[in-house]
Amino acid sequence: MTKALRRPAALAALAGTALLLSGCGVNTIPAKEEAVKAKWADVENQYQRRADLIPNLVSTVKGYAAQEKDVLEAVTKARASASQVTVDPTKLSDPKQLAAFEQAQGALGQSLGRLLVTVEKYPDLKSNELFLQLQSQLEGTENRITVARRDYNMAVQDYNTEIRTFPSLITAKVVYGAQPIAPFKATTVNADKAYTCTDGIAYSTGNLAVADLDGDGVPEIVFPNETAGLTILDNTGAIITSTATAQYTGLTSGAVTVANLDNQGFAELVVGRTAFTLGKDANNKLVFVDKFDGQLTATASNGQGPVSCVANLVGDARPEVVSGSTAYRLPVPPPGVTKRSQCAVGATDDFCTGKLSVVWDGGVVNGLSLPTANRSGFCAVADVLGAIGQDAPGSMNPLDGKPEVVLISAGFLVVLDGEKEWVMVHPLDK
Repeated sequence: MTKALRRPAALAALAGTALLLSGCGVNTIPAKEEAVKAKWADVENQYQRRADLIPNLVSTVKGYAAQEKDVLEAVTKARASASQVTVDPTKLSDPKQLAAFEQAQGALGQSLGRLLVTVEKYPDLKSNELFLQLQSQLEGTENRITVARRDYNMAVQDYNTEIRTFPSLITAKVVYGAQPIAPFKATTVNADKAYTCTDGIAYSTGNLAVADLDGDGVPEIVFPNETAGLTILDNTGAIITSTATAQYTGLTSGAVTVANLDNQGFAELVVGRTAFTLGKDANNKLVFVDKFDGQLTATASNGQGPVSCVANLVGDARPEVVSGSTAYRLPVPPPGVTKRSQCAVGATDDFCTGKLSVVWDGGVVNGLSLPTANRSGFCAVADVLGAIGQDAPGSMNPLDGKPEVVLISAGFLVVLDGEKEWVMVHPLDK
């Protein structure tokens, strides 16, 4: 074969080889690898954005809560530690360096979470304009971090799939020596260590509640915390807000009931004889607004903490709060008032003084006083009485069709009928 004939054949062979390699990922693999690196750069940028907000946040909090020295120092140290841990984008296939980055950023996130919980104890700080701006920016950054991590992981999945499937896996091994890239796992700090009681904030024997508190279609989680207050989490477990300490009567634990006591706006939270109202702040964040307490002696404590029942006992349009042997309702605010801070100075009505209004007191009926020991306990609301006096219900004495309050208290069964002002106390061992 002459040189003139061999040259076109060689060019044809080269073109065929190029076409074959292009179908084997020779161009696709490096393009997908560069896409992963770009997405990783986005992740780092968002974490850096968060780090840049922290000095101003710490400074602002310190101006109102300098005594929270330990919490502030923990955030500052966690930020410094996180800034020392970097990832070489050319070695994203090394899971150890990515894990170290994840741990450092996770520790910083936890420190920030503790700082924001601490802030809930300082109302003046929570209303500070600069703090509200920083908090809003921080929340926005956390959302951007979540999106950036998701996009990075999608790019990683795309790349790893390419180098592991035929025919690209041939080019990946022979031409590039490609290795799978590690995804971002966002591991929990110290997840491999056993937790102790000092690690949590929820009271171990408290009952939590799950409900859509603000009507946005997404449920929130409420639980009694270890300081006799309440904490609200979003549906991912992140803290939204907490009350101040020592907010309800009884032991530290308690059972939370969610109910719309005024049939308007957001739901209320009830623990024992205390009701908390909710609202949204300027940043559309769920917050506690007011607290209303029952004033009678019954605390509705069952030995582990306050409990309550919520039911419509008197047949009107609003449910009542049953705390022990007393039924309360959320007070009606004065005209034009929606929260206690709007009340006139010196106002003495139940709403402005933070009192639950008494519907009836089953502890004092027909001139008899129910012993204090029998005024609290586990409660239930049900129709258990017959239409004829104190006779047992049956075929000749049908149920009266109205709810009664039943308490299990100090070894006694207590049945209260608020409408008839009638009470039955019966030992459970007889």
